[in-house]
Amino acid sequence: MDLDYVLTIPWDSSACTQELLSDSQTTCCQTLLSLYGVALSQYLKDTSLFKLPDLPTSTSCLSLLQSKLSSLSLPENLTSTCFQPQTYTNSTNICANIQTQEDFAALIGPSSPLDPACRNDVSDLTSCDACVIAGFRTHARLVSIDGNPSRTKGCFHYTVRYAAGVVNEWGPKSSGYSYVHPWAADEITE
Repeated sequence: MDLDYVLTIPWDSSACTQELLSDSQTTCCQTLLSLYGVALSQYLKDTSLFKLPDLPTSTSCLSLLQSKLSSLSLPENLTSTCFQPQTYTNSTNICANIQTQEDFAALIGPSSPLDPACRNDVSDLTSCDACVIAGFRTHARLVSIDGNPSRTKGCFHYTVRYAAGVVNEWGPKSSGYSYVHPWAADEITE
């Protein structure tokens, strides 16, 4: 995965500094999850896969993320504090046994609420609001299909990745999705 955007897109790293990390670990981890979500959404766009193929690949990608964060003079343990590499591999069922974008589309149907609402640039507030509302509807449907309330966060992340990586014509690295995906503010881990 290409993580060079970590060094170029605007994102608030202030909660992840050594001095603040102990007091703001949750905020830092939320921010980093959103930041890593950009790469995961791009990976979905490029490969049609929601998850990385195996644990060594996931560990390598998180190591690369850490190297980008370290080059910004952030603490050396951020990814080990905030991420569990196995969470991002195909060996786990995160939501309704979805592995590919085709699996997602088959469950949601040929036209999801995300399609019209999240297709265009979501950098303006009206478009962003419409995409957020469509995201919540799609998320609720996935949770209902999955039937396991413990996987609600996984379904949430899949919804965000699909909206950014598949539906949006501008892609996950556009200004409308970069930094924090529209609904990611309250999510920490999958």
